[in-house]
Formats: sequence, structure tokens, C-alpha cells
Amino acid sequence: DEPVNEIKIKAKGSDDYELEFVDGSGNKASFPIVNSPGTTVLKFGDSDDDLLVYENLTISKDDYFIITDETDSNGERKSYALRYRGADKLSADNPVIKFDDLGSGERIERTLAQSTSIVDGQTEIAQIKLGGGIFRVYNSTAATGYTGNNKDYDIVVDMDASGAIGINQITLNSKNGAWVNVTNSSFADRATDSALDIQVKIDTPNSDDYDDKAPNPLWYNITASGGEVRLAQMTDQVHSYRAPDDDDKNTYAYTTYGAFVKRSTPTSDPQEVVIEYPQNQRLPQVFVTSSGTTFSSTAGAASSGGAVTVQRIDVGATKLASEVADINAVNSILVGGPCANAAAAEVMGTGADCAEGFTPGVGKVQMYDVGTGNVAMLVAGYSAADTRSAAAVVSNYGDYSLSGAAMEVTKVGSTLTVAEPSVEVVADDTADADATDTADDTTTD
Repeated sequence: DEPVNEIKIKAKGSDDYELEFVDGSGNKASFPIVNSPGTTVLKFGDSDDDLLVYENLTISKDDYFIITDETDSNGERKSYALRYRGADKLSADNPVIKFDDLGSGERIERTLAQSTSIVDGQTEIAQIKLGGGIFRVYNSTAATGYTGNNKDYDIVVDMDASGAIGINQITLNSKNGAWVNVTNSSFADRATDSALDIQVKIDTPNSDDYDDKAPNPLWYNITASGGEVRLAQMTDQVHSYRAPDDDDKNTYAYTTYGAFVKRSTPTSDPQEVVIEYPQNQRLPQVFVTSSGTTFSSTAGAASSGGAVTVQRIDVGATKLASEVADINAVNSILVGGPCANAAAAEVMGTGADCAEGFTPGVGKVQMYDVGTGNVAMLVAGYSAADTRSAAAVVSNYGDYSLSGAAMEVTKVGSTLTVAEPSVEVVADDTADADATDTADDTTTD
């Protein structure tokens, strides 16, 4: 059991998708990634404002963007989703530039100051400091003017905390280390906000996070049809989603990292994806138990961290003969004959010859009434091999026709055969009282 964060691709109406993740401060953040303005066209963001994931593109008032401190290793980076909320005129008293932190819900205000620092022809005007990273804000050369009399001007942001403005795409890390990439898959349109399909890829980037088998990425393609958004698994994906018999609206999968995926597949509405991404690799648990053991999962005192305690409930028991005080006080299955099993000797009332009643090559399955309403079933044979043959028949009882109080088991090659005990005919050597009867009497045992 491991604590998990959720990553969601969720529909907002029929023409928008949002991405939800847990940011570098542990807050759940949600922002629009795709809108369909009509027909088969898509755009980054929502119907009114854009989502910027390329560092060199202009950010206008109310646009969305993501920042990730890429000076850290992939899988350990802190990412945040922000929204630009405008800037004061430089001529205003104590001018500030404003952003919304979409995770914490807080308004970030930074004092405006025209720096002497110029990068790629753009002047630094403010800094955003989050999660240990410094993300510099620059006036946009494409803007109508960063002057004392203008406000809410366009900006560009050093989204990867590198100290420069590049043409690279910015990806994000969720709090538990997942790598999330939202990309315009049409290469010719990557410098714009329009596309015919947009891809979302979720992966486990840090090889220190998992054992030998690397998890395959979760990869989805978003398209539009008739002005409605649609989500599908990429055709080259290797995950085999399972659909339970009693659930026709969802499919499920696991990655080898232990990320659990639920994909909603309604017939007429946009599909959605929810990924439970664990803090550490989540591995399956395997229990080897005796027959009749059941399990229940109950939340313990540590449930605040998502802990689950698996409690074993014993039903029945496997014991040595010496561990049972009174074999007649319980219902029992006795494995092994009276020469090896004291409990079997007691139930059978065995005399000095413990092998009496057993025949080489023949296993025995026999019921005994031990009184007090209890019964015992003997599974035994003349030799250990004969006992194994009898035990194989009992453990696969559905494959054989068993009836009555006793059955004999024989083995020829690999074939087991069961039959009722053979009938023994004993001749009577005593003289008959009736002198006219010259034949010997017989009795059947």
C-alpha cells in the first residue's frame, strides 16, 4: 500500500478538457488544456484564453501557463500552473504584476521594476519564486508597448528557471514524480495555439523509482468531431485495459510502477482518465495459505496516509496428530494410515498390526462415525505413494464418482481409478448340522 496522487484528464462540458495534477507544494491544481471551437479544430486553453506550454510564446492577460524548475532531475522537479492576471502601469504608485496560483488559489503579486538585465532583446521586469526556482518575467517585444502609460501588456516567462528564453516546450512533474507532457502533435503548428490533435503523455522518468521493468507510458490523443472533444488511447500503446463483466462504462489498467488507471468510456460523452500515481512503486502482494482462508481489508489507525491493514481470518486448521487433544471431539480429515498417524489409529481402533486392512497398491478413503455427532474421513494407503493417490482423488473430488462410506483408489500409469471395496468370500470348514447338506456354507464379509 502506498499513498497516491491523482492525475486526471477530465471533460468540462462537451468541448473542453482540463488537466488536474498535484503541484510542487502538494496542492491539487487544475487548468484547461483543450477547447474545440468547432468542427475538427482544437486550441490550447479554453474558449476565451490560451494555454502556453512553449517558452518563447507571448502570454496575454488571463492566459494560462505552467512553470517547472528543470534544474532538478526529471521526476524530482516542482511544477506549478499559473494564470497571468495583468499588470499595473509603470507610472502607477508601487506598480505590480499579478498571477493566480491555480493550486493554492492564492494571488501572487510581484513589484514591477525595469531591470538592466536584457535576455534575447527582452527586459526583465519581475521574478516569480516558487518551489525553490526563480522564474523571470520579461516584457514582450511583440507587445504594443511596455511604457509608463500602458497596463496589462503581454509578457514572456522563463518557464523552466534556466535564466533564458528558449523555444523549448515545458513539461510538468506531479508531486509523486510523474512526468506529464501536453503537446501539439502537429509539428507545423507548434508555434501556434491551433491543432488537429493534442497528445497527453504520462510517464515515470526516474529509473531509481522502479525495479527492473520500466513502466510503459500512458499516452492519449485528443481530437475533435463536430465541435466536441474526444479522447482515445494512442494506437501504439501496450497497456491492455480490462473491462469487468458488470461494468460497461469503464476500463482499467496498471503500469509496472503500480499506477492504477481508470478510463471512462461513455458512448456519447467525452472519455475521461483518472490515474492513481503512487508515492513509491506499488507492488502486488501474494499470499500462500491453506484452503478456507479468507482476507478482509480494513482501514487502520494510519488511514490518514492511505494505509490498509490486511487481516487474516483463520477458518479451519491443519495440525499434526499430536496437536489434537481429542480427535473424536472434532470433524476431521486424517491423512496417513494408523502406522504413521496416531489419530487415525485411534479412530480405526487399530490393534497390534497397524497395516491390517491395507493392501499394497491400494489407497483408501473411508468415513468413520466417531460419536458426539462428529465424523472422520481417512485418506491413507499401504505406502506413501498409495496415500498420495488417495489424497489426489479427495483434492479433486469433482472429477470422480465418490459414494457410500468407503472407496478404494488404484493407480495404473498416471491414471487414478476409484471403486467400492472388493468383496471377500470366506469358506466355512465346519461340518454342517444338516447331514443332508454336503456343500460348505459360505459367509460374506
